[in-house]
Amino acid sequence: MRHKILTTLILITFFVPGFSQAVDYNDWRPLLPNKLDGLEVTPDGGGANIKMGEMDISDLELKYGIGERQIHINVKYESTGESLAHFKASTLQDLVMPGFVSKKVIIQGFDCVYLYDESENSTFIVVILKDTAILSFATSGENNEKHNVGVVNTLKLKEINATI
Repeated sequence: MRHKILTTLILITFFVPGFSQAVDYNDWRPLLPNKLDGLEVTPDGGGANIKMGEMDISDLELKYGIGERQIHINVKYESTGESLAHFKASTLQDLVMPGFVSKKVIIQGFDCVYLYDESENSTFIVVILKDTAILSFATSGENNEKHNVGVVNTLKLKEINATI
């Protein structure tokens, strides 16, 4: 279903007259590796540049690995930053409960939110590139904070940020 939505949005992007995008998801793909933490990028995923009224959105999703161990990388830009604001707010206070951790970490000088959900055995790291852009990392089965932060640290965050 998501693939159909992305395809539709991509088609709209190409056929809407006067569409121009200041930030283009195609600029991010060459900056992301074909192999991450020993996992190959898969053909799943995709991207889109969308204009909705006055708001521009660019989105790129890559999936690494097949089966039990997977990593998902998503880079998202939103010209207003409205739907991304809650991630920035999440860096203001750590939250630790039984089976759940949310805390601020710094990676390559960027504020990040590290989330671990024991019930899902999943880790989610959100890198706040700008008020209008994030890069997210999601994986399951690998709950080692130091390892996952290290994987995100191998990404070209500053170069991606420079395209925004």
